[in-house]
Amino acid sequence: MAVYTHISFEEVSKITSEYPIGTLKECIGITEGVSNTNFLLITADNKYIYTIFEDVVNKDDLPYFIGLMKHLSNRKISCPEPIASNNNDYSYYVRDKASVLTSFLSGKSTKKIKNIHCKSLGEAMSKMHIASVGFNQKRTNDSSVFSVWNKIFPLIEEKVDRISSGLREELISAYKLIEEKWPSNLSVGVIHGDLFPDNVFFDGDEVSGIIDFYYACNDFYIYDLAICINSWCFEDNASFNITKAKHLLQGYNNVRKLSEEELESLPILCAGAALRFLLTRIYDFLNQDESANVVVKDPMEKLKILRFHMQVKSVREYGINI
Repeated sequence: MAVYTHISFEEVSKITSEYPIGTLKECIGITEGVSNTNFLLITADNKYIYTIFEDVVNKDDLPYFIGLMKHLSNRKISCPEPIASNNNDYSYYVRDKASVLTSFLSGKSTKKIKNIHCKSLGEAMSKMHIASVGFNQKRTNDSSVFSVWNKIFPLIEEKVDRISSGLREELISAYKLIEEKWPSNLSVGVIHGDLFPDNVFFDGDEVSGIIDFYYACNDFYIYDLAICINSWCFEDNASFNITKAKHLLQGYNNVRKLSEEELESLPILCAGAALRFLLTRIYDFLNQDESANVVVKDPMEKLKILRFHMQVKSVREYGINI
C-alpha cells in the first residue's frame, strides 16, 4: 500500500457518498507498500479501505480481483470483501483511474515474525488455495520472473552496476539458470502472489486475514510458498532461518499435502521469486518519485537472498524432507 494519487477529504467524501457506508469522518493515507494508492476510511459505524489503482494494475483485471475476493469471502476465507456502490458497481473512476472500496479487516501485521506465525501462515495459505477451487476466472501471472525480467531489466540494465559492481552480469547469469530449470508440470491454481508480511494480519499468533489480492493469478501453488520463504524466513541481515521455513512448509503441508515434484522444484522457484522482487526493488530504487508518499526499500536485501537460493542444492536446506 502507498499514496501516489493525492485527493482531498472533500473529494473522497463525494466518492463515498456513492456507497451505502454512511458519512465519512476520517480519511487517512496508508504509506506501506509500493503499488497502489490506499486510504483508511472511517465512518460513524465502520472502517473501510479505499484503493486507487495506479499504472501497475490493469483495469481489465479488476473483475478477476473483485470476483476472487467475493469467492473467497463466501467460502469463509478472511479477506477484504468488495463493496458495491448504490448503482451496484464495484469499481469507481477517479482522475481516470479505477478504484475499489472494500471492507476493513481487524488484526494487524506482525513486526516480529515468530515460528508460530510462519506455521499459521502456511495453514492459512493452504486453506486459501483449497477454497479458491471453483473460481473459474483465469489470469496469467504478469508478475512472474519472466514477465518482470522482460519488462524491467531493459530499463535498468545500464544502471544496475551503480548499486553493486558486476551486478548486471550476476543478474543475467541467475536469470539464465532459472529459465533453464523452471518446472512445467506442477499443480496450478489461484495464488495470492504477494504474501509479504504487511499483507497478512494476525490476532495473537493466528492469521486473522489476508489482504491486497491485486497480484493474484493462476500459477503453481507452491510459488506462493516460494514467495513467502523469501519474505518471511530471512532475518534483517538477510540470513536464512531454516526453522521458520520448516514451520511454514509444515503448516501448509498439514492442510494440503505437497507432492514430491513440488518440493523438488522449491529451490529454483525461490530463486525466481527472489529475482522478481529484486528487479522491482532495483527499479523503484533507481526511479524514486519524490512526490509520492511511499517507502522505497533497499534492493541489497533481495540480492543477498537471491545469492542464497542460487547455491541451494536440495529442498532439505529449507527444513523439510521428501
